[in-house]
Amino acid sequence: MNHYHNLQIYSYEHPGQDIQEEYHKRFDGYGTIKFPLYINPMFHGMPTSDQYQLFFVPIESYNSLITSIRNNSMHITKLINNLPGVASNQFFLEMLTKEIKGTNDIEGVYSTTEEINVAIDSAQNNNKRSTHTRFHSLASMYLKIKNQEVEKIKELKDIRDIYDFLLKGEISQSKYSDGELFRNDFVRIGSSTQTVNQPKIDEKLIMADLEKWIEFINEDKFDPILKACVAHYYFEYIHPFYDGNGRVGRYIFCSYLGNKLDPYTAISFSHQVNLKKEKYYHSFEEIENQKNYGEITFFVINLLKYLAAGQKKVIANLELSNKLLKYIDNQLRHCDYSNDEIHLLYIYSQSFLFNNIDQGIDDNFIQNHRSEIMGKKISVRKIRNLLDSLENRKILVTVKKSPLKRVLTDKFFKSIDMDIS
Repeated sequence: MNHYHNLQIYSYEHPGQDIQEEYHKRFDGYGTIKFPLYINPMFHGMPTSDQYQLFFVPIESYNSLITSIRNNSMHITKLINNLPGVASNQFFLEMLTKEIKGTNDIEGVYSTTEEINVAIDSAQNNNKRSTHTRFHSLASMYLKIKNQEVEKIKELKDIRDIYDFLLKGEISQSKYSDGELFRNDFVRIGSSTQTVNQPKIDEKLIMADLEKWIEFINEDKFDPILKACVAHYYFEYIHPFYDGNGRVGRYIFCSYLGNKLDPYTAISFSHQVNLKKEKYYHSFEEIENQKNYGEITFFVINLLKYLAAGQKKVIANLELSNKLLKYIDNQLRHCDYSNDEIHLLYIYSQSFLFNNIDQGIDDNFIQNHRSEIMGKKISVRKIRNLLDSLENRKILVTVKKSPLKRVLTDKFFKSIDMDIS
């Protein structure tokens, strides 16, 4: 198993050997997992009439990755649960910004960190006047993952509803679906010189495959992480829309894993994929290659590696930031700040440490949660006076006026003897 390769590579390594024999050995193996999903593979850039059932061989690396991912998820959950509320929320928002940026970048959709943050702000605040803000709907959908809300998909219309809301304002009229719910014409996936996939054209055939996909994702007999990986592949294989399939597919994948694992693992996915997106695309190509007979083993392994890499980064960031937060907490107690100021500065410190983008804390948030933050009853006027005093002394600085947001200054960090350079 140490040198387990896909069937195409196996055929090169064993010239003259009947590849069908190795295929049946894998497909009919005792531990092989077969899925009720079928593909028509590609040969020289054209779909064939051959039909292969997707199958997975649980090689050694799969078992170790699954175990690692589950253990990491429990560790992440424990770390998050031990954090103050502002810290965990700020950390999620930073990751969410990277996730949305990542899923856009993968598809070549231009977006900036600033406009994504504006969208997240408007979605968080349920600002009806900002519903036309670019990526508002995308941010709204992803924010559901924090509360482990899964998009229930029971019928075809549910897929279309997700598509319409998630990509509201992002799909041009010329690329909008022309069928009852989905596309009803030709699409080709690949580069100018190579066709990777040529999905079915007729909407009725697309609907039939999606019905199988829906039945599969609601089936409980498969491991949920494995099922999510296989479902992600098959959705992209069907390619039900002219544009936006990747973003919808990755959102569904993240939404599901956010419930089965944890939200932070889920929203580390697209950022990791974007770092190695050529490998991501290549793993799709391998399954659709006729010489691989529908084996999905390596695609699953690749997705699991993305998840494990994302988790490793999450854990490292959480542990470091938590260590620094404890340092700041200790330093604040020995500095020349009042108790009320210490409570406020501790909140701003959480934002700084757990959100590298550091958009600051909304004054409205401080005012609305003032009793919880200060550990006592306190008036809005007193809070405003405290914040203004800190800003007048150049401990805080305003970075946004509507809504009013402030961040810590270099002077603050010097006051607690902390080097942030």
